[in-house]
Amino acid sequence: MGGDRGHSKILGLLWLVAAFLMTSAFVVGLPFFAKMVPWKYEQKIASYVGAIPDLEPCKQITGQVAFKKLIERIYPIVEGDAALPITIEVVQGDEINAFASLGGRIYVYAGLIKQAQSAEELAGVIAHEIEHVRLRHVVQGVFVRILTVEAINLALGRSGGMDPKLLQMLLNMRFSREQEGEADLEGLRRLQAGKVDVAGFRRFFEREENQSSIPEILTDHPSPQNRAEITRQFDGSPIVPLLKPHEWMAIKSYCKSTPKSR
Repeated sequence: MGGDRGHSKILGLLWLVAAFLMTSAFVVGLPFFAKMVPWKYEQKIASYVGAIPDLEPCKQITGQVAFKKLIERIYPIVEGDAALPITIEVVQGDEINAFASLGGRIYVYAGLIKQAQSAEELAGVIAHEIEHVRLRHVVQGVFVRILTVEAINLALGRSGGMDPKLLQMLLNMRFSREQEGEADLEGLRRLQAGKVDVAGFRRFFEREENQSSIPEILTDHPSPQNRAEITRQFDGSPIVPLLKPHEWMAIKSYCKSTPKSR
């Protein structure tokens, strides 16, 4: 009798270990499968999630033409861009930040434009965010969240729409250091393809690293030394000036109204 109970305990423990291993493998494998999600389904997920709260678009006309000209130098220019339509919007806020969200939505805070000292610096940051979209880093993070936390909520019978924490996660998306490194490298290749001086990319991040308070955009990013080393690979690439001085000044005044911080 006692032997049967001992056998049952061992069997139960083995099932528990097996379940843990299967769950771990599932979670680890999610990012890989998320990357395979067709773009149209990512856009559907973005529609389901809805608008990100606390974002107020800049509505000034001044600077829009110059900003569009800057974007056209870096997107769409590489193979596969046409299959991933991206929208880039400047929003109110004094954060020195830009971020990519589901469905190819990229938001650039007015505070980042104010901090950038050249069109090349701004283009470098935006090229980095474009690569987060193209490399499917955004959907990987969201996919893991939806299929773990949201699935658990469904299993427990919780309802009431999308978890507000998921919306907050989209607003504060954090990528791994490996993903940030990938976005750096591919972003530099994008700048090279657009004949944009990559030195602007390096200068922006080096300067921000030396600030007294670290901006959000540097969270979990590679060190300045690693960035400098990667950037050196592109030294000597052909470059063409990105904007004329008056066009850059127009972008600097893109969002002149009082910024709204979240």
